[in-house]
Formats: sequence, structure tokens, C-alpha cells
Amino acid sequence: MGRRMNPDEILHIEAYGCSICDVEFLRKPLLFMSHVADYHPEMTTCPYVFCKEEFPTVTQMAQHVLIDHGVILSSL
Repeated sequence: MGRRMNPDEILHIEAYGCSICDVEFLRKPLLFMSHVADYHPEMTTCPYVFCKEEFPTVTQMAQHVLIDHGVILSSL
């Protein structure tokens, strides 16, 4: 089994979530990007109203959101 986390560590875990189906991936941005590509291939426009940048692929859009906006995506 893995190491047990103390409460201070739990507060600092980053979550990457899908704003469409509410699936969350803790500390795994690549799993999030893979999920979006597999289950939501039509999403090629950034979901933020103030951005709306378009991308050739859903993977590039997901990478943009994770890197450029740097927020927990389930809060969209």
C-alpha cells in the first residue's frame, strides 16, 4: 500500500476536473487531458468566456487550459 498522507498534505493536492461530466483527477493533468480527448473530442475551444481561443485538437485545448489558466477545471 502507499504511504499515508497527513492532513497538511491533503490540503495541497491539485485536482484536475472535467467541467462536463464532473470526473476528477488528483495531481494527474495528463490523465485529465487524455479523458477530455477520449470522451469530449468536440471541445476545441477554450471554455473560459474571457479567452475562447480555438485549437486544432482537444488535447491542445486541454493543455492550454492547464498551463495558461492554471485553475481547477471543475470550477468552470
